[in-house]
Amino acid sequence: MNDHGLFLTAAGRRETDATRPQSRQIKPVFIVGQWKCGTTWLLNIFNCHPQAFGIDEIDIVRAACDFIDTAAHPASVEDRLQRFFNLSGWSLYYHNSEWRNTSLVSQLERGVELQTVAQSPLRPQKAINLPSAVVHRLYQKIKAAHSPEEAMDAFLEGVSAKASEDRRYVVLKAADQIAVFDVLKRWRPEAAKIVITRDGRDAAISAYHFERLMREKNAPWVAAQKELDYWGLLDHWRQRADMILKRARSGELRVIRYEDLTRDFAGTLKPLLQWLNLDDSEPVIEAINSQTSFKARTGRERGNAAKSEMRKGAIGEWLDTLSAEDKERAWQKAGKQLAALGYGIDGRIGPLPIEITNGN
Repeated sequence: MNDHGLFLTAAGRRETDATRPQSRQIKPVFIVGQWKCGTTWLLNIFNCHPQAFGIDEIDIVRAACDFIDTAAHPASVEDRLQRFFNLSGWSLYYHNSEWRNTSLVSQLERGVELQTVAQSPLRPQKAINLPSAVVHRLYQKIKAAHSPEEAMDAFLEGVSAKASEDRRYVVLKAADQIAVFDVLKRWRPEAAKIVITRDGRDAAISAYHFERLMREKNAPWVAAQKELDYWGLLDHWRQRADMILKRARSGELRVIRYEDLTRDFAGTLKPLLQWLNLDDSEPVIEAINSQTSFKARTGRERGNAAKSEMRKGAIGEWLDTLSAEDKERAWQKAGKQLAALGYGIDGRIGPLPIEITNGN
């Protein structure tokens, strides 16, 4: 193995684009954060683009790797299979007040014929949208992988198996993958990597409600997570913002803001599509907007709250929620990062600095 214990083939050599599987004809794009800042919305936007398709939430790096003191190590086969097939948003779904696919590994191990549901063109792909034979083949390849890279390559190949010829961009989303960015970059240095961020004071409110909703629904992953209060969640946003700023300034990723996408959808999306060499024509952007707006997705106007993963979609909710004392405390905690991303102490939003937006 190399110094990181990762990314060597069984033969002991690094793979190149020429030696990788045929799935490399598909161009991967990674949305790597930020949590509760619009990553799901951005994934849906790409999924509705005629040249791309989205894969529901999965942190492909953490599925294949264990992290000990920030160092990456290959996950055990058992843990790897659990993370890819039993504990990812790509596999799990909530239906009739219960979580489904929580025992998918067991079914795959027993060779059970899996139910297949036709994928909605407006929704990113889930495991249940793939033919049973494709999922079984993917399972066997991930199980047999000799390295994290082989497992991640197998996943990309499997989820792309039924992609149409005109959809050559596969977009994967993990809301907190910025924290394991080094592994992602070593594995796929050529792939585009994107962050959508948001005023951390709003993001922490959204995260607070989302965590409690997931605990109320007994989501399979919450038992292993520490429950944070508002200030813990704001601190999490602050830490990730520092990571984003470092990567963006070195040209390793592209940054957009939730507020900009909300207020000027076409003006914010068009440069992003141009950067990716995707069709950025007005009819395409208008069609995407009509399919992915907050109202189209929820049936509610933005700002109207509901007990849902897409709760409110508001901008500046913190202004009415936090007391004057808490507003000051929030700025003391995260003001440096907020200001660097164009957010003011009083809620005004300035331009996003050009060195943050450029990407590689």
